[in-house]
Amino acid sequence: MLEKIPGFTGFTPWILCDFRSPRRPLPGILDGWNLKGVIGHDGEKKKAFAVQKKFYDEKQNKNR
Repeated sequence: MLEKIPGFTGFTPWILCDFRSPRRPLPGILDGWNLKGVIGHDGEKKKAFAVQKKFYDEKQNKNR
C-alpha cells in the first residue's frame, strides 16, 4: 500500500519503545505502561519490529 503512494519516501514508528505513562493505570494489564512500541520496556523486540525491519530492508535493497 505504501509503495503505491506517489512521492512516498518513508515513515517512522509513532512509538518506538514502550514507556511509563500515568494515564495507563490498569493494574495487572498495563501497570502504568504505554505498550504500543515495537520494542518492549525490557528491551525485547516485539513481532512488529521484525515486520517493520523487513519493510526497511526491502526498501533499502530496492534503492541500491
